[in-house]
Amino acid sequence: MTELGVKWEMESCPFEKHYGNMLSIDLKFERKNGQMVALEFNGPSHYVKEVGTDIEEENGRTKFKRRILTKMGYELVMINWREWKSDAELDLEFLRNRLKLD
Repeated sequence: MTELGVKWEMESCPFEKHYGNMLSIDLKFERKNGQMVALEFNGPSHYVKEVGTDIEEENGRTKFKRRILTKMGYELVMINWREWKSDAELDLEFLRNRLKLD
C-alpha cells in the first residue's frame, strides 16, 4: 500500500476502545477528502456455498461486518480471494483500480 502512496493501518478495529478486537479491518486508510476506506481481503472462510451448487454467498459474519462498517461511514472495498493475483505488480495495479487511486 505504501507503493500506492497511501498511509494505511493494518488490522485496525473501530470498536477497540469499547469492545476489544471485534470485527477488525484488514487495511484502512483516509482519502485526501477525509473519507475513511476499509479494505477487506475475503478468503474462502468468508463465504458459504448453496447446497448442491457452486454458488458462493458471503456468510453472515461478513454481511454483518459490511453493514456495520457502511453505517459507520466507511467506504468499503471487499476483494474476493478469487480476484487476487500472485504477481505483486499486477496486484498493485489491481488495488489502484479497485481503490480508485490516481
